[in-house]
This record gives sequence, structure tokens and C-alpha cells, in this order.
Amino acid sequence: MLAAMLVGRRRELETLAASLESGKPGLLLGEAGIGKSVLLRAAGEASGQQAFHALCLAGLSWYAYLPIARAIGAEPPWGDPAHVAEWLLGEVAGGMLVLDDLHWADTETVALLPHLVGRVPLLAAIRRGDPGAAAAVAACAEVGFSVLDVNPLPDEDARRIVIGVRDSLSAETVDRIVGEAGGSPLLLEELAHGNGLRTLRLGLRARLSRCSPAAQRSMAILGVLGRPAEPPLAGAGLAELAEAGLLAPGPLAAPRH
Repeated sequence: MLAAMLVGRRRELETLAASLESGKPGLLLGEAGIGKSVLLRAAGEASGQQAFHALCLAGLSWYAYLPIARAIGAEPPWGDPAHVAEWLLGEVAGGMLVLDDLHWADTETVALLPHLVGRVPLLAAIRRGDPGAAAAVAACAEVGFSVLDVNPLPDEDARRIVIGVRDSLSAETVDRIVGEAGGSPLLLEELAHGNGLRTLRLGLRARLSRCSPAAQRSMAILGVLGRPAEPPLAGAGLAELAEAGLLAPGPLAAPRH
């Protein structure tokens, strides 16, 4: 999957490499399944430095410094963020710190950022549309992260992924998969393997579960209608659905996938 997820991502990798070289922290911002985590890992490998991957977990955002403890393999000491940051800098000396799914980070981990920027190579990723994304992006912007949008793949690159997974598919099937996946490398590969429907349902359910009741009602209305609708007909939750990446672009309201 690594090779497939990196198709068409040369620009992103070059930008991350330039960020690391300049000493400025880099932030990837994009929807679920767009390949942010793979890009972080590839950038870390290309840098030649040891990368400490701090993965933030949605269900454990109450646990102080858990992503850091998992990345280092040891519990941070007790103390304020400045003290913990000094300990962390000693642990990752000569390496780089990668904060994945930062929108799910505990407040203590986020509070480390001002004490780390400029002192250790830093990369991070945030899922666009998640309820915690806006606050996480603001925290990164405040300390000088450069933001790189990870956008859906163009059709040409999407076809390369599908054909690379199953070169026996007909041109018509390839085009259908490209249309359904909406430029998501994860969905392109899953649909090409024939596993896409379950993956798509689970992904949509997970993202909808984090939306407000108003947004969930709007998606339910669109589902019942079974067709694109005028925004007033779909209810008050459309803006939130669009921010979560669940709506297709255009004047009418329609689910993206």
C-alpha cells in the first residue's frame, strides 16, 4: 500500500523535505484516507533521521502525553510543558518528532509545541473536517508551522493506482472506481481489490459519528432523497458536512462518495 499511497505525491514529499531542511515545522492537512500518514513516514525515511512517531488516539485524548510516551517508549516525567519538552528533546536528540492525527491530541501534548519548534525537526498531520481540527490547526499556526494541503489525486494518478493494484480490470471498471473514490488513495486501492464498499461504509460512519445531530440529519435527508438537493431542502448541517469532506463540490448538496 505504501507505493500506491505515494503515487502523485512528489510535490508533497519535496515540500516536507524542504521544511525539514529549513528547520521549519511542517503540517499536512487533508481528509481521511488521503495519505497523510504515509507521507509522514516516507518523509521521515527520506530524511535519514530517526523518526519518533507520536500517534494521537481519538479514544484516549484524556491521557496526558500518551502519544509522546508511545513514541519514546517511556512515560514522560511529571512537570509543566517546558520541563517535559526538555526531557523529550533529550530523548529524540539527533532525530525528528512526527505528530500524527494531532486533532486527537491531549491538551498537554499540544502545549509542548511552543517549546519544541525550532529545537527539533517536527512534522504533523491533521484530518480536515474533524471536530478538533480547527483548534489543532490554530495551535500549529501560532507557533509557525507551514501548512501543506493534501488534496485528492487527479484522475490520471488515480488510474495509475487502480491499474497498479489490478491490471486486469476493464477501462470501464477503472473509470467507475476512479469516479467513486473521489481521489482518495485508500479508497482507490480498496475498491480495486473489491473491498471498497465495507471500507467506505465504515469510514463514512466514523466521520458522521463525530458530526453534530444537525449534520447527521442533513446527511440522512440526502440519503432518503437519493439525489442532489437544493441546500435549503437538506437542512442546517450542510456547512459542517462540507467541512468534514462528506459533500461533493457544487451548488447542489450531494454526498461525496
